[in-house]
Amino acid sequence: MNSVTDIPHYDYYQNLLGSAKKIIDEEGDVDEYTTLPSFKANILKELQESADALGKLNKASKRRRIEYKSIEEIQAQQICTGLIINEEKFACLVAEIAQDFKTDLAFEIEALEAIQIAAEEYLIK
Repeated sequence: MNSVTDIPHYDYYQNLLGSAKKIIDEEGDVDEYTTLPSFKANILKELQESADALGKLNKASKRRRIEYKSIEEIQAQQICTGLIINEEKFACLVAEIAQDFKTDLAFEIEALEAIQIAAEEYLIK
């Protein structure tokens, strides 16, 4: 459901609301509920509240879907045991920082992995 119009029975409620407004308008040009016959005013109020409730339901369900997707993404990241930072970019960062201390340094793959694991654990905690 992407919009309010995708809600089941939305068109039905809108048609009922339109019909009720036509009936009320035939009785006379009246804007206030208080001057309308009470049963027609109540029908119009109930239909409007039903249509509004359906719109609020759609907004709430959309919010729940977004929250559910976020929770799923967090759980997937928690299950994942791999590294978060791209290895090549991390290697470039380490080489750039090492240049400040000594030029022409080379790092072994295992050393870069150990540094990256330590750095990610430090960032997560």
